[in-house]
Amino acid sequence: MRHFLCCGVILAGVLGSATAEAGFDVSITGSATQQAGGAYLYSYILIDNPSSTVAISEFNIALNDPIGVSLITSPSDFFTFYNPGDPVITFDAFDTGISPGSAGVFSFVSMSAPGLVAESIVGLDSSTFTAQTSSGMVIGAASVVPEPSSVVMLGIGVLGSFGWLARSRRHRTAR
Repeated sequence: MRHFLCCGVILAGVLGSATAEAGFDVSITGSATQQAGGAYLYSYILIDNPSSTVAISEFNIALNDPIGVSLITSPSDFFTFYNPGDPVITFDAFDTGISPGSAGVFSFVSMSAPGLVAESIVGLDSSTFTAQTSSGMVIGAASVVPEPSSVVMLGIGVLGSFGWLARSRRHRTAR
C-alpha cells in the first residue's frame, strides 16, 4: 500500500501544474525516493526553457511537515536558506542563476512522507528590474494523515470480522 501511495504521489509530482508570466518559461520535475531508515530523498530539476527571456534566480519549496530535513544541495551559484523547523527551503542565486536553455538540480533528505506541496520559482528580468514568478504544486515533504472515514471503515471491518468469527464458533458448538 505504501509503495502504491508513493508511486501515485510521484506521478502527481511529475505532472504538477505551474503558472508562469509571459517571457518566463520554466518547468519543474520532482521526485521522491525512499532511502534506508525511512528517510526520503527529494530531488527537483528546474528547467529554464530556451524560449524564456529571464533567468531563474530563486526557488522556494514548502515543507508541510519539516521533520529531519538534511543534506540540502543546490547548484553552486545558489545560497540555501533554511533553519530546522522552517516551513520553506529557499534557494537564492547570488550570480546569474539558471539561464534560459539551462537546468539546475536541487535536493534534500527528509523523514516526512511524500505529498504535494507548494513551490515557486522567481526570475529577475535584468533589463526591466522586475521579478517574474511561476508557482504550482510539486511532490515534497508533507504530512500524510488518514481520513477519518478510512479509519471508521477499518474499524467496521474489524468489528464485522469478530462478529463473523463469534457466529461461526456458536454454530460449531451447537452441533
